[in-house]
Amino acid sequence: MKKCFLWMAAAIMTCGLAFTACSVEDNPNPLPLGQPDPDEWEIDFFALSQKYADKVGLTITAAVYDNVGTTSIENADLKEPAEDGSTKASEVLDPRFGVQTGTKWFFYTNKGKTGLYQGNGGGRTFGVLDAKKNQVITVEVTEAPSIKSGSVELFSSTDSTYTYFVNDDCNVVFNLARYNVISKISVKKFYGAEYTVKFVNEKGEKVKDDVKHMGYINKPVSLTPSDMAHIDVDGGGRLVFKEANNTEENIVKKDGSTVITVVYREAQKYYARLQCASNSIQLALFNDEDKYWFYEDDKLTIYPSIGYVKDGVAYFIKAARYNCAEYTFPGDAARQEKDGKVYYVKNLATYEKDTTGVVYCSDIERLALPVAEGGLGQLEGTVNSWFSFSGGIFDRFSGGRGIRLDADSYVWTEPIATAGTYKVVIYGRNDTNDAAEPPYVLALRDANGTVTPIEGLTYTSWGGAVTGENTVENVTIPAGSSLVIKNDDAAKQVSLDFIKIFKTAAE
Repeated sequence: MKKCFLWMAAAIMTCGLAFTACSVEDNPNPLPLGQPDPDEWEIDFFALSQKYADKVGLTITAAVYDNVGTTSIENADLKEPAEDGSTKASEVLDPRFGVQTGTKWFFYTNKGKTGLYQGNGGGRTFGVLDAKKNQVITVEVTEAPSIKSGSVELFSSTDSTYTYFVNDDCNVVFNLARYNVISKISVKKFYGAEYTVKFVNEKGEKVKDDVKHMGYINKPVSLTPSDMAHIDVDGGGRLVFKEANNTEENIVKKDGSTVITVVYREAQKYYARLQCASNSIQLALFNDEDKYWFYEDDKLTIYPSIGYVKDGVAYFIKAARYNCAEYTFPGDAARQEKDGKVYYVKNLATYEKDTTGVVYCSDIERLALPVAEGGLGQLEGTVNSWFSFSGGIFDRFSGGRGIRLDADSYVWTEPIATAGTYKVVIYGRNDTNDAAEPPYVLALRDANGTVTPIEGLTYTSWGGAVTGENTVENVTIPAGSSLVIKNDDAAKQVSLDFIKIFKTAAE
């Protein structure tokens, strides 16, 4: 590589003026020695915060552009006035820096950094005016900002330093999350070249189209998070990052010939198993090992709200979220290997509650779902909405608020074996602001499928926007009949989650 040696004063000027013919990748300043590049600038907010640490207040003027306007930056940490008694100082920042109008910015220390901080509500937008193609914008900040506008892309990141490559001349605006601190921002010319990333499996077969990145010439190549993200294979399966040849010796070459090869391997598939605390009874709904699985770089979260009965005693999963317990795999589940498969096993967090006389309990969503989807298919009509938490892979069977029936639609329980008088408790939510009276009606369904309303029942008002239990007393159920829960009014917006049936008297 050519070098530019400065032997005498005349040579200094000659080489300096023709610096681009020398090794520009080794020289960050292509202008004559001592002359700053007008397109490069930097603001060190940490240094400013230290410089004015002895003053009560500080006003800093920033530029106005792209709806990002001038604001006052006040130093909230300053306690004492200056020795001359003054309480204000001013510093004009580079006019190409701007912050969001109408918010309060000040110097502060948070998350291990000291610098420009915005803790109030409202916009936390900052940016760069007149960025030039092939510049790099580097921000030292506690958390990566997001790009609001401007033709830029994340180029590299190390710890709390984020560098963005400018693709075209533009104004760049960033969004910053609340409570984050900017300690420095700089705009520099970029001395670099392209390099290529190839993606193959362990057999060397291509698994993804090549991508190109920009890198600093003669510096080691690097991978972005998207270069190492998993790949879902058409038809099933997943590939995850295994290794890459981006060593210290693999540097960015000026001619763009550098290539990184990323190797992917098949992801391990794990299975989730829920079982009772006693290990004696499996809860079949959540023990379908062909359905409840996840990949090694995923997590599976389910919120079962169903109970079970053993020896005449009802057990219910402890409420944690709308009457649901949250189970996340792998989490703290026990790892087991059997028949070449890896299982993560958790015991249900169960407890005894209201067990006296309980003869039936079920998730209403389970009643309504088709058999092909793991339910009982005990639904007539249609469901207006399925409600469930989507924090995991599966939407249905995830507890939540269950279902909302269309008008005249209904679900029914399995047959109740013994005739008698019962108390019915339904857990759910009234999603309107007005009380629902009644929130549903109960009926009986015989072995032939004939549905008969139950007359003379007293329904409790379900308060507006209320989640909880709703009880109907003195429900007479003949032996072998199923209990029907029906929506008889299209205006009702009640989501049904869970049903328990208590026997209070023999027939």
